[in-house]
Amino acid sequence: MVSESNQTMSPIVVIGAHRSGTSLVASLLARAGVFMGADQHRVHSESEWFLGHDKWVFHIAHARWDVPLPVRWLLEDDTLNTAVEEGLRQRVQAFSRRAFLGWRGFISQRSLWNMNRPWGFKDPRATFTLPMWLRLFPGTRVVHVVRNGIDVAESLLTRERRRRLELENPARSALCLNLERSYGLWIEYVEEGHCAAAALGAESAVTVRYEDLLMNPLQHIAVLRKFVGLPHRQSVVEDLAAGIDSGRAFAFRSSAELRTLYEERCSDRWMKAYGYDRLPPGSSSR
Repeated sequence: MVSESNQTMSPIVVIGAHRSGTSLVASLLARAGVFMGADQHRVHSESEWFLGHDKWVFHIAHARWDVPLPVRWLLEDDTLNTAVEEGLRQRVQAFSRRAFLGWRGFISQRSLWNMNRPWGFKDPRATFTLPMWLRLFPGTRVVHVVRNGIDVAESLLTRERRRRLELENPARSALCLNLERSYGLWIEYVEEGHCAAAALGAESAVTVRYEDLLMNPLQHIAVLRKFVGLPHRQSVVEDLAAGIDSGRAFAFRSSAELRTLYEERCSDRWMKAYGYDRLPPGSSSR
């Protein structure tokens, strides 16, 4: 259990491309004692309330999760940015915040600016809305989750093929019914997240490679706990690491088609930036 104090705390925001492992990281943080919302989705480990705010910003920008760049253009217009940010502030202050806080938290904390325990939220869309959250909550810390672009693209493609006949599903993406386009979407998210983390610096942002977390969970869970301000407890770290499946790292190696795509893309800028131009010792793309 995390002890409470009278010191108010800013949020920890988990960002990164869809299908990159943000849900795993958010789940680990929640299990470690970071409050990630009373309304946290049981599968995706994200607060429905915070997700709704990011979706609202995307709607104002005429963006979608698979077409996020209009949010960047919204932020570039000072007049529109100011108006949307004020609207976001009002939404965060509304009574509906009870959904995130839960009744007990709502009664004891009242406001998200009065939080006296580690807390945060996860949403891949926050990769693009982050500048607004940083202004609303100075001192926000960011966990940027990165996974190799080939596995992300394949995971996006698989999900969209599975739900392509859900014609009334607003989250459905025709863009991601193509492997190359899915890879291009990964680039957009990674570039945005990279720039945000670099601008914040090491004290306020940490980047976690999904594959590193899977293959060496003890080390990287300990790094995460230290970053968010939780004390090191080896037994807790070991418990959190116990259920992690290292076999999911670099899953593309089992597919000839994906191995070919990897050979074509491994020298791309963002693959190289995160060390994906080379595979771990003892493995091969062939």
